[in-house]
Amino acid sequence: MMNCTRYFNFLPVLLLIMTLFVGCDQEEFLKEESRSLVTSDMLFNSKEGVEYFMTGLYAMVYIERDRGNAIDVYSEQHMSTPMQCGVDNCAVHAHDGTSLMSPLGEFNFVIPEWAHNRRVYEWIFRVINGANTVISRIDNPEISWTEEEKTQILAEARCIRAWAYRHATYLWGEVPLIDHEIAEVKTDWERANMQDLLSFMEEDLLYAETHLKKFNDHPGKISRAVATHYLAELYLRMERWQDALDAANRIINSGDYQLITARYGVRLDEPGIPFMDQFYDGNVKRSEGNTEVLWSWIYEPGVISKDRGSYMNRYWYHRLYQIDFMGADAKALYGAQSLSRYAITPYGFNVYEPQDDRYSEYAITHYFIALKSGLDLRNFTRVSAGDTVWTTWFHPTLPKTPPTNTSRDFMWSSTRKWEDRDPDYALSTSGWTYGDQVYLRLAETYLIKAEAQFRLGELAEAATTLNVIRERSNATPITAAEVDLDFILDERSRELLGEEHRRYTLVRTGTWYDRYKAYNYLNPDQVQPFHALFPVPQVVIDANITLPMENNPGYE
Repeated sequence: MMNCTRYFNFLPVLLLIMTLFVGCDQEEFLKEESRSLVTSDMLFNSKEGVEYFMTGLYAMVYIERDRGNAIDVYSEQHMSTPMQCGVDNCAVHAHDGTSLMSPLGEFNFVIPEWAHNRRVYEWIFRVINGANTVISRIDNPEISWTEEEKTQILAEARCIRAWAYRHATYLWGEVPLIDHEIAEVKTDWERANMQDLLSFMEEDLLYAETHLKKFNDHPGKISRAVATHYLAELYLRMERWQDALDAANRIINSGDYQLITARYGVRLDEPGIPFMDQFYDGNVKRSEGNTEVLWSWIYEPGVISKDRGSYMNRYWYHRLYQIDFMGADAKALYGAQSLSRYAITPYGFNVYEPQDDRYSEYAITHYFIALKSGLDLRNFTRVSAGDTVWTTWFHPTLPKTPPTNTSRDFMWSSTRKWEDRDPDYALSTSGWTYGDQVYLRLAETYLIKAEAQFRLGELAEAATTLNVIRERSNATPITAAEVDLDFILDERSRELLGEEHRRYTLVRTGTWYDRYKAYNYLNPDQVQPFHALFPVPQVVIDANITLPMENNPGYE
């Protein structure tokens, strides 16, 4: 398999997948001139060509944690924003220059013409069509490879297709079900029944679970446990509680993965906690001692293209370069130029106990050491270099008033999961970071198991499962009497803050509307139940001229 951990620019094949047909803005895509001599016909004549295409397909998947510039987003926008922000534990903060994200805090602007919603839709269906291209062409008899090699590629492509449909169905509900490569204009798309879509995803994931290797040769690609994990979550969604429990147990009881419970790796000689070690570049891969990671995403400058990396730090972390007593030098210590686009809500902090490691200074920013003299604009006090300056949530005297785009607070406490210390790239103003990142880990599988046990009425067993996670972080063990859906959702927030697709969890459990109104402070009076799903983009509706397509309720 092509090794992406070394420098390799696969921009040509990424551009090829970009221009694959999707069900919106079709004519514009077809007008684009070819930007590469590489074609899918050329690639699917050899094993090496198929692997090259798959590498480009993974690059499209990785766009989730990027700004999406690979699909011509004309204004800075993190692609995972609709998945993580505008929920109970994450509010829109500083969205200057990126009004594309403001609808997640101003729901009057969640409309079919919402530009970023359209971009995410386009991206998801490009991924689906890329996976379908592999699936449709993999039986070419001219390709010389073993049946095992072919089956592994097919299993990866089917898992990616199910992964993409997971996004599509959580964001827009019923969408077209496409099971083959599309290379022509189509104007009569039909939205499939949700049950058919879920069954389609199940078939893909079952195939992937059966045929994927236990561990992929490449650390950034999909292995068997990824398919099993998503299958367990899918069964929760389908209310097949026992199937969800069985799938989660196939991972947990395999012995192949264990929670990180002891310090290890690149910061072993520094103060810290086991929980956070798994997030540090150099500790993320299984080969580096990470026994918890199910799927790691591997970032290096030039691997996806010359200007592509992760945007997680840029959106979650403090805008330190604009803090008077920190400045541009802080980027070398805490990562490339971050912008504090998201704010953890007070609920997101209040669910922790004080002694919980996940609430400690190693997991959430409690303070900074001033790098120079300056003014703390929160209370207009002078700060000297070397002073300890507390972040707002942990400040002993300042009110814990959450920030907005107009009343900003770049010292509002943040998750530290995406800090990046690479000094070679930290001074960049682009905001990309290149440290490897955990994408999916065993702790979430435990949370899926606990929810399945709860749904089955096995409260004592669910408490035991939750305590495995809680005890790792020194949280107080719970009893069966404390287990309910709210507790499980709170525990997911405690464990997966900044990682999980929080919107999906809340939509799946039917709690997004109530929890937004209860815990997100931005315009709760604007929120309506129908906002749990986003509108199908207007360009998709307009392009479907042969067969009129209805939008989601509330967006007619």
